[in-house]
Amino acid sequence: MKSKGGFAVIGMALTGAVVAGVVALGTCVAFGGDRYAGASSVATLRLTNPSLLFASPHEVNLTVQNARGDLNWSVRDSSGDLVDSGTVAASMTDQIEPTLRDPGFYTFVVDDGRGPLKANFLVTGDVPKTADPFFSVATHWGKRTFASSTWPLASTMPLVTGLGIRNFRDETPWATVERTADSRATPDFATKLASAAQTNDMHMMLVAGYGNPHAYPGDTKSILSPPVTDQGRAAFVSYINTVIDSNPSIDKVEVWNEFNTPRRNTSDCQSGACYATLVKAVSQGVKAQHPNIKIVAGNTHGIPIAWFTDFANAGGLNYADMISVHGYAPDVTDLHNGLNRLDSVIQAHNNGQSKPIIVSEVGLTNTPVTPTIDKGSRVDNEDQAAGGLVQMFATLKSLPSVQQAVWYDAINDGTDPNEPEQNFGLFQQPTSDVVAFQPKAGAAAMVTTIRQLSGFHFTSVARLSGTVAAYTFTDDAGQVRRILWKTQPYASSDQSATPVTIKTAAGDQTTIYSATGKAERVMSAGSAIIQVGAVPIFLDEQVASH
Repeated sequence: MKSKGGFAVIGMALTGAVVAGVVALGTCVAFGGDRYAGASSVATLRLTNPSLLFASPHEVNLTVQNARGDLNWSVRDSSGDLVDSGTVAASMTDQIEPTLRDPGFYTFVVDDGRGPLKANFLVTGDVPKTADPFFSVATHWGKRTFASSTWPLASTMPLVTGLGIRNFRDETPWATVERTADSRATPDFATKLASAAQTNDMHMMLVAGYGNPHAYPGDTKSILSPPVTDQGRAAFVSYINTVIDSNPSIDKVEVWNEFNTPRRNTSDCQSGACYATLVKAVSQGVKAQHPNIKIVAGNTHGIPIAWFTDFANAGGLNYADMISVHGYAPDVTDLHNGLNRLDSVIQAHNNGQSKPIIVSEVGLTNTPVTPTIDKGSRVDNEDQAAGGLVQMFATLKSLPSVQQAVWYDAINDGTDPNEPEQNFGLFQQPTSDVVAFQPKAGAAAMVTTIRQLSGFHFTSVARLSGTVAAYTFTDDAGQVRRILWKTQPYASSDQSATPVTIKTAAGDQTTIYSATGKAERVMSAGSAIIQVGAVPIFLDEQVASH
């Protein structure tokens, strides 16, 4: 542990992302500006790190300002165990460098006698050098109102890349590109996004939408009304091509968002057959200029089997490279079964062949308030959300038809804990006391899942002790990863655990990791009984070479 008084250089945070040619979240630079800079005149404790995401334990340093007495501080791991602590003499700026050994999810508490300041930070450890495209997140960099407020590009893109993610889903709305008919230009926020994405070798799935009533009032009657005439559809295609021309990181286009529900489609054209007409126009028009772009059809609210059947009967599958759905559900069983039913529909209308499926929105909001829609997406706390994330990605990776899963979303959209839509993120918004975006338990679960499953393929699933799901994945070298959890709804209050016997072969070694990445136990040859609850655990089985 190192503690320093006086002005201190802000330590190395993750430097894996570059925004507009500038390394973001690097040494001594607070990107995007201190959004609460005006609070510096208030003599309350503040944690002023530009980032709370670190690549390795030795890079962790925490900068505290405005101390009015000696600082007593502590760092605890995800189990609540004390890792390091100390006392620092009061100074306007104090730098605290805790001694940490392992990557993981940590809680920092500091107190100068006026009450504690608490913040989470995450040490990711090594992430795969080549990002697995299966893992993706939804972002809001492509929406002007978000990009200028809760989603500043320079300080949030490094959070995504720092977790080992290089695929994201975002938008550039039609109405921002074509303000008057036949006059198209990419808005500045979209140009900045394109530059940052390309610099960081990221791949974007463009959500093409929404309506454009200002430019085409006779066709798209509201911002949520899709084009329903040949002229409107042609203009829609031209808008998409304009965005692709300006953003080389785009490799997939999702046609509209939740076309199947009046909440996102206010026109009279809501059927699967009507949607097929739009998909055909987009596919033909986009591929004529960009043949390598994948057309993703569906992007539906839920998994509406009758609607997809109507879409397939109208020939829509002929113009779709991939199919996407939104997978909000109270547990993984509903999601798993719905995707299998969808795959059956696709095969029945596609000569017995599957098409790749993207679950382009899946997530959980930790809030006490039940959402008005997608009610199954609510959980009580961050731990349940983190556990649900692991369950979802493990389950989806086990399905041969699922090519990608997109967590909604990367960052909390706001700071109101009682607003469901604002609490889906992997990171919290900054506050007056904590300048950086704080990682939530879900961020730790995401990087742990990526590290555990990247390069591994599904081999089997079993039921243990009646209530425990055990998913097994292996890599080409024969190494084995298992993920175990007690099957119950994400938001269940049942905290009981089920005993399971684990066997490790002679010469092998099994390490048990928590959902957030803590190495809980190492087992050598023999049998051991472990307790498995609803929050998953990872079993990393190092197989000896024979």
